[in-house]
Amino acid sequence: MGGRKRRAEADESEDHREVIHREVVPLAAEVPRVDTRTIVTGRVRVTTHTRSRQEAFDVDLTEEDLEIERVRVGREVDGPVEIRQEGDVTIVPVLEEVLVVRKQLVLKEEVRIRRRRQRRKETRSMNLLYQVAEIDRSSEDEEVAPSGDGENRRD
Repeated sequence: MGGRKRRAEADESEDHREVIHREVVPLAAEVPRVDTRTIVTGRVRVTTHTRSRQEAFDVDLTEEDLEIERVRVGREVDGPVEIRQEGDVTIVPVLEEVLVVRKQLVLKEEVRIRRRRQRRKETRSMNLLYQVAEIDRSSEDEEVAPSGDGENRRD
């Protein structure tokens, strides 16, 4: 404040002016502060159990067998013979060179492969796995204890 007093006296000496006293007062202001904190109000324990059950279901099965038949042909041919299809039979030619006065290609035999398809329905049984969830709740003061026998199944 000594600095302010001197300032006032200096103003007085100059031209006899009116003495003005100024005083600055700092203002205080409150600033709100918002914080968060975690409060434990209770606990939850979730336990899962894997179980299995026997279940029967129908399935479509397809079974194929091949029947092999050898047919003697003994016919002369001019060149290689291609594998061919006649209906559901695949014919594979088997060739042999025979020495004659001249060399001649002879179709010795054909292998015929017939496909048979059989469909049937069967019931098969197998184990399927599933899970159940067990939820136990407790307040902050209590220990977590399992509820009931633990069987919360939804089938």
